[in-house]
Amino acid sequence: MKKKAITATGTWSALLLIVGLAYASSAQSVITENTSGSIASGGSGFTLGQSVTTPAGNSWTNISFNLVDSISHNPYAEGELFLLSASYAGTAASLSSSTSGFLASTANITNGEWVFAPDVTLNPSTQYFFYMGTSFDGSHEVLFSGSNPYSGGEALEALGSDPYGPVSGADLVFTLSGTVVPVPEPTTLALTGLGGLSLLLFRRRK
Repeated sequence: MKKKAITATGTWSALLLIVGLAYASSAQSVITENTSGSIASGGSGFTLGQSVTTPAGNSWTNISFNLVDSISHNPYAEGELFLLSASYAGTAASLSSSTSGFLASTANITNGEWVFAPDVTLNPSTQYFFYMGTSFDGSHEVLFSGSNPYSGGEALEALGSDPYGPVSGADLVFTLSGTVVPVPEPTTLALTGLGGLSLLLFRRRK
């Protein structure tokens, strides 16, 4: 009986560890952001974008991106957003899945955030480019800074049928969030394997 109790305890410990790892890996956190800026921009006909650089470390999935409304200061998103791995100098209307550097696009907006498909992955220490594919309808403006406080990129802008270009010395106020893709440490792998072995032995002894 004692052996079964010990085995069961080991099994439950391993299961709790696995559940804990799954919960930790599903929690979304900020990847990079710029919170400094008080100038309003983005009236009717404008399309905006921002280049960003991810920090070193792990990769991220479950990506979301948002700007900040100039009045409410809440997260804001409008229309379709494109994610590219390279800068783009064409018009907003010409953005598509065949655009050079295309990684993903989304028109899925939840709580003021553009939400990409769960399998879209961002790598560490990499520069990415976010471009709006549709212009603002004129009912909202977003915050940006003219002093370039964010060192990992810069604001991008197009008006009407003009092509996208960088806004020198400026950054949008934005937040890029995602879920860290965990890389199990050797100790964690050993404990998980031990838990699986304990579960197998426990079933056999039953």
